[in-house]
Amino acid sequence: EALEKDVDVRQNLPLGNSQAMVLAACWSTLEDIETFSLFPETLSVDTTFSTNKEKRPLLIGAGKDNNRRNFSAFRCFLPSEQRWVFKIAFGHMIPSLMGQKNVPRVQQVNTDGDTAIYFPLDTLKIQPNSPWEKCHHCLCTYHLINKNLSEKTSNEKKYKKYLDFIIGWVRSWTEEIESEEEYVESFKRFEEFMGRRTTMEVLGAERRKVLDDYIAVTWIPNREKLQRHHRMEVGAMEENTTAAAEHEHSSNKKCEDSVKPHHGIAKAALTLDKNSRKRNGEKRQEEAEAAESHALWAISETVDVVTMFAEGLNMRQYDDRRLYQSARVTQKKWLLRRIRDEGGLATKVEIEEEEAPLKYTKFDRVRVVEIIDGLLCCSCKYYQRLGLPCRH
Repeated sequence: EALEKDVDVRQNLPLGNSQAMVLAACWSTLEDIETFSLFPETLSVDTTFSTNKEKRPLLIGAGKDNNRRNFSAFRCFLPSEQRWVFKIAFGHMIPSLMGQKNVPRVQQVNTDGDTAIYFPLDTLKIQPNSPWEKCHHCLCTYHLINKNLSEKTSNEKKYKKYLDFIIGWVRSWTEEIESEEEYVESFKRFEEFMGRRTTMEVLGAERRKVLDDYIAVTWIPNREKLQRHHRMEVGAMEENTTAAAEHEHSSNKKCEDSVKPHHGIAKAALTLDKNSRKRNGEKRQEEAEAAESHALWAISETVDVVTMFAEGLNMRQYDDRRLYQSARVTQKKWLLRRIRDEGGLATKVEIEEEEAPLKYTKFDRVRVVEIIDGLLCCSCKYYQRLGLPCRH
C-alpha cells in the first residue's frame, strides 16, 4: 500500500511491479542512543541527498549535549520526502528505535520550512498519548527568515542596507521579544517604518509588495513556531535553527572517508556510523588534552584560590537568598519599564523621516525574582531554557 502511493521510488529503483523492496531503514548506535537518553531536550531534523546510489533521502536527527556539542541521535534512509513517509518515521520508527521513554522527554523539535516534514509532526502532537505530545515545534529561523527573504528580494548594494535591517527586525521577534505585548508594540512600529515615504522610495513598489506578501503568507501563519516568547520555558538551550542536523550532513560529506552517491545502502550506513564514531572520539580526545594541559589546574595555589572564590560565592548566594526570603517578593510578572530603540532611549522618533536612523525597537525590562517552594525563580526563564543560573 505504501509503495503504491509513491511512484517516484519505483522509477528510481530497478524494480518490477511484483518485486519487493526495503521501504525504509532507521538505525542508531548504542552510544548515540545512550547520549540521546542523557540529552533529549532538543532535536534538529533535516534531510539531504547524494548519499546512496538508490537516490534515497537521508534523514538525520541531531541533538546537543551538555557541552553544546552536536551528536547524531538517529539516521533514516527514506523512500521519498512525501508526508506519509514522515508520518511513519515520526509515528513508529523513531519512537521504537530511540525508546518510548526517551522520545516524550524531547522538549523541542527544529525543522526547516518543508511542510512534508512538519505537518505529520504537528498532526501527531495533537493526538492523545503521542510521544511528541509535549514537545514544542520550532521552525528554523535561518530558513524561514534569512534565506527566505534573501531569495525573495534583490541583493543589490543600494537595497542591501534596508533589507539587512528588515531581516534583523524580523529576527528580533524570534530572538529578543519576550511577550505578546512586546511583539504587538514592535510590529506596530515595523508597520510604521514600512509605511515611511523614505522606505517606500528606497525599496520601490515591487519589493514592498514582496515584503508585505512575506509577512502575510509566511510570517503571520508560522509566527508561533518562530517567536521566542512561545518557547520561553522550553529547555532547548536557545536552539532555533536546524544547524545541528546540517552540520552532521556537512561533516558526513566533507570528511576524509565521506559517504558517496555511488554507495549502496549498507556501505553508506557503515560509513556514516564510522564517521560519527571517529568525530566523537576526536572531539573527546581534544577536550581531554585541553583540560589536562590547561595551566590553571596545574598549579596548586591557583586551585586553592579558585576553591576559596567558589566557597565565597556560595556563601554570598546563600546570604542573597536569605535577603530575598525576608523580602518575599510577591509580584508574579516583570514590569515593562520603558521602550528603547537600538541607538538609545526613545519612545518615538522625533526627527524628519529622511534623516531617521535605522533602529528597530528593543525593550528594557524589570526582572522579578520569587521564592517558590524554597527555590529562587527568576522571570527571565534563563534557567528553564539553558539549565544554568541567570545573573539576576
